[in-house]
Amino acid sequence: MWRHLGDRDARANDRAVELLTAGTAGVDEAAEGADWHGRHLVHLAVAHGRAGDSGSARQVLERARSIAVATASRRLAEQVDAAVRDLGLSVTP
Repeated sequence: MWRHLGDRDARANDRAVELLTAGTAGVDEAAEGADWHGRHLVHLAVAHGRAGDSGSARQVLERARSIAVATASRRLAEQVDAAVRDLGLSVTP
């Protein structure tokens, strides 16, 4: 799996959740459906998962998957699938 903010320790992961939550919440409507926004959501989901919040991780990955489908982004879909596998989650395709 690729590197994520917070890979090294729990405090850094908590900071990643904080920063990624603020960053993904601050996008305008046009950007919410963009491929790059979906990639940021995958990073946020991984940080949630590493913090032990599988419910939030699952919810965020479902949002990212819907962006992958809407944009036909194979790369984003692969990142979502990798995160689901690595976190041991199940997400509706």
